[in-house]
Amino acid sequence: MAAAQLVPRLESFKLRQISTAWVDTVWELDFTETEPLDSQLESEITENGLEIFSHLYTSLFKFVDQHLPAETLSDVWTVFAENNLSHNALVAALHHFIHMAQNKKADVIQREYALHAAGLYFLLLEIPGSVANRIFHPVLFDKCLDTIKKCWPVTEDGNRKRKKDTHLKSSQGEVKGRKRPKPVRQKENEDIFEEEEEGEEDGDVFFSMRDLCRIRDGIFSLMKNILRLLSKFFLKEKPDCAQHCLQLFTELTNFETVIGVLNFSDSINIERMKTLPELAYYGLKLLCSPNHGDVNKTLRWLFQRLLNKMLLVEGGEGSKSCVLLGVGQKAIAARDQAIGFVSYIVDQMEETALPVLRVSLQHICT
Repeated sequence: MAAAQLVPRLESFKLRQISTAWVDTVWELDFTETEPLDSQLESEITENGLEIFSHLYTSLFKFVDQHLPAETLSDVWTVFAENNLSHNALVAALHHFIHMAQNKKADVIQREYALHAAGLYFLLLEIPGSVANRIFHPVLFDKCLDTIKKCWPVTEDGNRKRKKDTHLKSSQGEVKGRKRPKPVRQKENEDIFEEEEEGEEDGDVFFSMRDLCRIRDGIFSLMKNILRLLSKFFLKEKPDCAQHCLQLFTELTNFETVIGVLNFSDSINIERMKTLPELAYYGLKLLCSPNHGDVNKTLRWLFQRLLNKMLLVEGGEGSKSCVLLGVGQKAIAARDQAIGFVSYIVDQMEETALPVLRVSLQHICT
């Protein structure tokens, strides 16, 4: 039954029509420089907007849903083979949409496509047999993580890029013939919102509050996908990917203000979480497991960043100097959350975490 529903969902991505040469090139170039998907095929795939992504996600999720009886499911990879559908073609097509977010001028729907495509890739990695079928690729994995940073728009002062009131702008333009102000450029080289691409001011994209809410919801859903994956797909043999996750989650603890006290216990269900900092701390807790690498190394890196937050100071990567942060409500809330998380980790991993915490404190005090 699940297989019968999956086939038309896969076919909607036009996998048989996608050029084999294009797919091979995408894989051979390790998901870096590549030609875009044929524009006609892209139009056909996205004819119904985000539905194509959500429908395929629903069909694929049945193959990782542990609540469904095994006899109702078949092997996903067998479904691909028996129906002449290439999983490499699907991954290449997903990469095409993920790559859209690399352009800082991408509009809201392109950013949503990128977030949904990244979520589908992480879901493929969850399915048993993904390793044997070589679905994992470190460059694509990291690119999917970066989709969160690339999709969230920010200005130089750190504020979200908002659409301005067009009526107000037009009326202001009529007064004394004043020129329209140039749009603020996105800031560069700064934590989660960094933009690596160079571009001109002209053509910068602004977003309404509704647009920002849509992007934020897409990021939230993608984060839940990542966390569910990390609970079963271990990164111990992939230290660079684990470090990438660690950096991303640490930055996301500041994404938005959380009201109240965070619960870090194992009893909490991520489906009940409402904010990105909650998900980020849950992810950091997962990464503190030996399943994802050297615990001492992870704790040393993590405690250094969180202790800076607890002391209301900010230090750059590898920097010995610190800058005092403004003491506002958001900084105080972030400090209290960091204190709660470090206390929880030390309580849970006392023999391992306490010596690392002492060393980190000594480094800060010297």
